Amino acid sequence: MKRRLDMLIGVLAAVALLLACWSVVARYVSPGLILDWSDEAIVMLLIWAMFLSGYRTTLDRAHIAVDLLTHGRSDRWTRVLHIVATVVLALFACLMAASGVWVVADAIRLGEHTESTARIATWIYYAALPTGMILIAVAAFIVLLRGDPTPAPEQLADPL
Repeated sequence: MKRRLDMLIGVLAAVALLLACWSVVARYVSPGLILDWSDEAIVMLLIWAMFLSGYRTTLDRAHIAVDLLTHGRSDRWTRVLHIVATVVLALFACLMAASGVWVVADAIRLGEHTESTARIATWIYYAALPTGMILIAVAAFIVLLRGDPTPAPEQLADPL
């Protein structure tokens, strides 16, 4: 699944980059070629890529961590704190996913769409939140089931 997700994230980012490049070139070559919906699409594509990448980041334990509480602690204490942090992350992601589902449902119910000529349904944009959060929660539970929620050693290295 990680490989497929990486491919999807790459495709989303590449399409966003192509649209951005088109917009820049069109602005200087012929302003009539500018797509009025490209900015909306770029934002949507990048938001989806960002939320989808949360799964991989959580699964690889590569997310930003505050090591203030674990620095200088025993391995056992550090492990317990990382387990607690992973459980809190999973619960938070579940709450955010539920909140996101409500937002998506409201957007569908209200028939919201963007202002450009493309009139993209905003629920597509909003759906990135619950989708990404569900994936993050799944990744957190996988990390817990693996039994090693402690970040990889290179994540714990002191950058200073």
